[in-house]
Amino acid sequence: MSDPDKNKVAANARAGLLLERSVELRRFRHAYPGAEERFKEIAETAPDDVSEAVRHVIALLSRPEVSNVPEVTQFFNLTAAESRLAAWLMAGGNLADYAREVGVSRNTARNQLQAIFQKVQVNRQAELVTVLLETAQKL
Repeated sequence: MSDPDKNKVAANARAGLLLERSVELRRFRHAYPGAEERFKEIAETAPDDVSEAVRHVIALLSRPEVSNVPEVTQFFNLTAAESRLAAWLMAGGNLADYAREVGVSRNTARNQLQAIFQKVQVNRQAELVTVLLETAQKL
């Protein structure tokens, strides 16, 4: 397997992990409803290296729930590549990191983003993420 193919396989795995992470966060939120406040208390008293990790967990818990990304991407009839990009953006990622992770050029990622814009009928990335997240909550 060539290096670009390996990069694409690894990037697809990371995109899948982003989706799994959102499901796991949802389960955690429901199992431990007051966890975010407790983590904030821990972050204040923890050593710097642990505090940094705890702050990362708090940031993840603060993100809105996105449990039905596949339904959202089907709703807008996105291709597999467009769905991966949409999931990446919904999870808080940015276009440059996505292109690097997936192993595509920034122009390819921009073209995919433009195709998503047309299908979702928006003009800006922030607007796209808002529409996708709102649609996810309604489905």
